[in-house]
Amino acid sequence: MAACGSPARCPGCGGPGIRRHSTYWQTLAERPIAGRNLAIRLRVRRFFCDRARCRRTTFVEQVSRLSERHVRSSVGLKQWLRAVASELGGRAGERLCHKLPITAGRTRQVGLLEAPEVPDRAPRVLGVDEFAFRKGRTPQTRRTG
Repeated sequence: MAACGSPARCPGCGGPGIRRHSTYWQTLAERPIAGRNLAIRLRVRRFFCDRARCRRTTFVEQVSRLSERHVRSSVGLKQWLRAVASELGGRAGERLCHKLPITAGRTRQVGLLEAPEVPDRAPRVLGVDEFAFRKGRTPQTRRTG
């Protein structure tokens, strides 16, 4: 399968890639079908970024809803793994993926989880002081911040 269509946009500056640098085969893991693993071989194009202010010299096109930068699995498989990780996570998620013929260890699943957003009014600094009413007594704690 070959990627085609309009030239991709540079992720650094957003300019269109006009000059083609090269092409290469990219293999993406996909969700299993009928209990068998599926891999997509995709021929992608690499473009030059000709804008002087952009720090990138070349970039690779990404197929929307199929591939992402630096990821060797499809967007659909990544969503499956994120769902398994959020429900089970860790070793239980790894065991389920083994039953579903999906290759994904527990560290990969945990890496797919996103940190929750921090509210705007969250404390920036939290201090905890320990003190004792008398010498030799159980210390107490007091929050400051």
